[in-house]
Amino acid sequence: MLAELEAVEEGAGGLVQVIISPDCGHSLAIFDVAAELLGQCRWRWIPFSGQTAEGRSSVARVLANRDRATLQGELVERSLKGSLPRQIDSHLDAIIRKQDDILDLKIGRWLWEATFRAFSTPTAVFTDRAGLTRVVRGDPRPDDIAWMAGAAS
Repeated sequence: MLAELEAVEEGAGGLVQVIISPDCGHSLAIFDVAAELLGQCRWRWIPFSGQTAEGRSSVARVLANRDRATLQGELVERSLKGSLPRQIDSHLDAIIRKQDDILDLKIGRWLWEATFRAFSTPTAVFTDRAGLTRVVRGDPRPDDIAWMAGAAS
C-alpha cells in the first residue's frame, strides 16, 4: 500500500519507507540522520500534509520537485517558522488529498492494528532480512535510524 503513494526516493540498497510531515520536527531529525546513511539503504520519503492548507502547500512543492533539497527546505522552513499556504495546481491538490486520506484512514488503521498505537510522524516501515515487517514510529534515536538502514532488506 505504501508503494503506491507519491514519494521522494534516494539512496541504494534495502528499502525503508518513512511517512514524514513538514509540520513535524522529528521528521526533520530522521531526514538529517538518514543523509549519512544513503549508501546503506534506499530511503523513500512519503510526505503527509497533516490535512492542513500549509501542509498541502509544502507537500505540493515537494512532489513537484521530488528532490532532497526541496524536501529538506520544506522540513526546515515549516519546523522553524512555518509558511503560508500557496496556490496549488488542482490536479496536484487532488493527489495530495487522496494520499492524505490513504495515510490517515487506511495506513493509520493498519498501524493501529499492527502496533496498538496511533499514527504519527515520522513512521518508518521496512522489511528486515528475516522477512519481518518492522514499524518504527515517533521520534527514533540516531542509533535506531542506523539500525533500520542496516536491517532493511
